[in-house]
Amino acid sequence: MSKRVLFVGSKKLGLEALKESVSVSSESVCGVVALNDQDDPRSVLGEFKTYVESQRLQLHVAGGGKELAAIVRRLKPDLCLVVGWYTLIGNELLKAIPDGWLGIHASLLPRYRGGAPLVWAIIQGERKSGVSLFHFADEMDAGPVVGSAEFPISQTATISDVLLLAGNAVRRVVKDNLPAVLDGSAIAVAQDHGSATYCSLRSPNDGHIDWSKGAATIHNFVRAQSEPYPGAFGVSDSGEQVRIWESAPFERPLLGPVGKVAFCINGDPIVACGQGTGLRILRASHEGTRGSQDVRLRVGERLL
Repeated sequence: MSKRVLFVGSKKLGLEALKESVSVSSESVCGVVALNDQDDPRSVLGEFKTYVESQRLQLHVAGGGKELAAIVRRLKPDLCLVVGWYTLIGNELLKAIPDGWLGIHASLLPRYRGGAPLVWAIIQGERKSGVSLFHFADEMDAGPVVGSAEFPISQTATISDVLLLAGNAVRRVVKDNLPAVLDGSAIAVAQDHGSATYCSLRSPNDGHIDWSKGAATIHNFVRAQSEPYPGAFGVSDSGEQVRIWESAPFERPLLGPVGKVAFCINGDPIVACGQGTGLRILRASHEGTRGSQDVRLRVGERLL
């Protein structure tokens, strides 16, 4: 008898995981719980609804932990697969499922446990990342790992590029490991907790650029928070937030007060940064005009 799997999640990575799960074993998926995240610009709740309807599955939209618990207890699945649920699930509910809870985390565990792992990986200048399929445990993202899928991160890749790579990796890790999970032959390997690193969730205000850092570090900060995220930003002389969507380190040493536009090249402002470096701003916008090129910073203007 096939195990009954309840999918729980949201966002693009969750949708990719659901699609691959259905592809691997459509008869095992007994229902879908989608997070009610309509106020999040990254939401794909409409796509979840369309896809679930096309597969003739049951869709349940939950706004939080209490609603999730009620749905889980009503459906009584053998196993829950979670991708894109942002609150901890209590131990009582974890233990109520016979074969437990599996999650997909967007890092190569035990590194980058916690929130926004891909954003933090780019900020840190990582040259690779991946996704991990793991069992839930009492501690956040600390359970045994069933499988993982790795991908490279180029020095020019934005968070949008990395999310596409992560989506492909999610499908690989589901395809390669879900059959063994379902037939009971999957081998889970305990994490090396001594090697664990952690990261916190981020808010739009966390995108404020520290211009005293080197240009390469600031460039990583910019590309980690470009679309579909709110963007890294500086504050202009007039007090307006200037969102920086694309940048590149200036190829020559540059001395100047940090945050000040030293000169322009083909209309692109070159901003002095720490360590005698400069950042070329390729695309920027005022607050509220996401992604459009409507800022022309003047030579001598300073970003704080």
